[in-house]
Amino acid sequence: MNVVKHVCHMNVLIFFNNCLHNTLGRFSDTGNETPVEMQLEEVDMENEDMDMLEWLVRKIIPIPKEYYWETGNDDLPLRTKAWHQVVGSLSATIKLIDRMGKPIVDASGLKNSRFEYVRETMTEAQMQESIEKAQERKLEVQNSQRRHISEEEI
Repeated sequence: MNVVKHVCHMNVLIFFNNCLHNTLGRFSDTGNETPVEMQLEEVDMENEDMDMLEWLVRKIIPIPKEYYWETGNDDLPLRTKAWHQVVGSLSATIKLIDRMGKPIVDASGLKNSRFEYVRETMTEAQMQESIEKAQERKLEVQNSQRRHISEEEI
């Protein structure tokens, strides 16, 4: 059952993607300037800080630069308006879920690291001492790695 749902969702996304590209092709063939509502938002897909889910969504679903209701341009094809409505409603749904889930995540402590309770009980002096020790250990590890590499080269 879930596989059928995913296939249907993918078909809908592919349909809107094809509709967008067909409509964009009409503008580029006629030599007209493409309206901002038909242009896609550009992001660096090679960015390592991008969330995997965001990368997947941006890879599959073309995101418009501006929605037609923001610019007030109603002279767009119905397919483009439908595409804007779908992407806009998905975005609003995700923002709503994120807003609703934030208090739950904060209250349950899922956002904190495993050792947050240790940091909360430390004084400023203990925290500073811990940071210094961590930096010393990091330097020791780097130096030992350099020595190991130089020994391998010899």
